[in-house]
Amino acid sequence: MQLDLTLDVKIIYLTEAFSGEIMLEKEQKSLLNNVTKTTTVTNTGDAVGVSDGRFWCVGIVNCRNEKKVAERVAQAGYEVYLPLRSEVHFWSQGRRRNVETVVISSRLFVHVTEKERLQILNEHLGVLRYMTNIAAADTTLGRKPIAHIPDTQMKQMQLMLDNSSSSVDFSELRFVKGEKVRIMCGPLKDLEGIIKYDSQGKARIYVAIDSLGSFSTEIDATDVEKL
Repeated sequence: MQLDLTLDVKIIYLTEAFSGEIMLEKEQKSLLNNVTKTTTVTNTGDAVGVSDGRFWCVGIVNCRNEKKVAERVAQAGYEVYLPLRSEVHFWSQGRRRNVETVVISSRLFVHVTEKERLQILNEHLGVLRYMTNIAAADTTLGRKPIAHIPDTQMKQMQLMLDNSSSSVDFSELRFVKGEKVRIMCGPLKDLEGIIKYDSQGKARIYVAIDSLGSFSTEIDATDVEKL
């Protein structure tokens, strides 16, 4: 299937499910044998199970190679989301250009089943490994489990990244103190997060992502209501 993939706008790569069969490494085969055809995804927080067992996880890739890897993963038939933001770069002689840059270095999000997660590694598409949940107990293999990102958090993050009129910043700070609010109007309507004010009184809203960090963007404080 020929895909038209462009990276000069914020994008979500949505493609058909992978249909090929591949040979897996011995350890991967052992893991796949324990995966049923329909799996309920369970996780702490508000993650919601889906009938096909898909969940969001974070793939780790080489720095400055995020866009190429995202394109390869999408072309191979997997759903991938690469957070981007628009920046104005100034060049010599007063020239300027809008450039889409990666929000989180060396990270991208994939929406996959457990079998597909392993297949992405086996196909050598550029994903080196996956972020693990360091706070969880070890698996039967003696490793930390893969971190699952709750669906509701992904939707909130995408709402912010795809609709914010201000630049979106990422921080590894996962716990933000402040009042929980919901935006009532504008392009970020229904976005929920933590509101904080800087020294100049400007407001920012923070959306936390489990095991990863938080995204924030500047907002008008008059557009929010307390939760």
